[in-house]
Amino acid sequence: MSSEKTMKEVVGHWGPRFWVAGVDPNDLEILLNNIQDWDDWLEKWNKFGDFHYQLGEEAIAAGNTATAADAYVRASMYYHFGQFMFFHRPQEKKEAIIKRVNAYAKGAPYFSVPAQAVEIPFENTTLPAYLRLVDSPKPGPCVIVLPGADSSKEQIHTMENVFLARGMSTLGMDGPGQGITRFQMPMRQDYYKAVNSAVDYLVHCGKVDPEQISLVGTSFGGFLALQAACFEPRLQSAAAVGGFYSFREWDSYSDLMKNNFTNLFGKENWDEAKEFSKGLTLEGILNQVKCPLMVVHGRLDKIAPVETLERIKEEAATEVELVIYDQGNHVCNNIAYLYRPLIADWTKKKLTKK
Repeated sequence: MSSEKTMKEVVGHWGPRFWVAGVDPNDLEILLNNIQDWDDWLEKWNKFGDFHYQLGEEAIAAGNTATAADAYVRASMYYHFGQFMFFHRPQEKKEAIIKRVNAYAKGAPYFSVPAQAVEIPFENTTLPAYLRLVDSPKPGPCVIVLPGADSSKEQIHTMENVFLARGMSTLGMDGPGQGITRFQMPMRQDYYKAVNSAVDYLVHCGKVDPEQISLVGTSFGGFLALQAACFEPRLQSAAAVGGFYSFREWDSYSDLMKNNFTNLFGKENWDEAKEFSKGLTLEGILNQVKCPLMVVHGRLDKIAPVETLERIKEEAATEVELVIYDQGNHVCNNIAYLYRPLIADWTKKKLTKK
């Protein structure tokens, strides 16, 4: 795949995602105008990340914690998008991931709603997560937020803020194959078990209302949220944006997307990844869903075809609110001001219904 084609695809599919996740639009313009070769992508983003990280260090030294928090989050996002889809130099990608994790951790205690690092017990190991608790006199509602492919708990920071602003706490996690967990284990076909463990953690931590837990996922995380809803009866609702029904479109994916999923699945080649993907489907399980669902999608989504989503509404054994934005791209990040408040308000109504 040529450098020019890769650059065009990354920016074309995910450009709006960069600034929605916290990249300064002025920096983004400079970066996109000055990176001519895909091989230079990670290095250029890292330099901007280092600059903002240093701003965070200077702010901390001066006692300006709010300024530091913002700078560290920006740095984390620059490191994140520098390594994003950068599969051909895995060691450099890993180093950038570690920098992303460390930068976010430096800012976490100083956010307006602090992020507490927690470990979710999962089988014979743990899954890293951040619990952000709204100020409340008693345990209240909490939303588990799932990242997508080649994404992480750090990247969903601004998504969490939408729920926090409405009085809902959040738990952002790196499930199997995601974020820093990727170096410990690949994606699993039974990812829902990780969500089961996350709900277990919230139920017993004493910090949220065990009867007010919901789930939200974006992109691949949208599929994972819908899958988990089929196997987790304690959820009060589940919402997906930019998700999909199955991987039946594998052969039509670009080389970059095939590399993305091959990395996520921990496979050696496309053939192995394609075979694994056959076990990632909502077919035959949606009749088990107990909680209401919201499915949001963009008609201009070139990664997850909108046509397959009607099957979710037809097969789910519960109410499904299907919202399709004609002008929306993948995950509708070009109209985040529409879909994020929609999902957050809908989730709050479901959580506070009792």
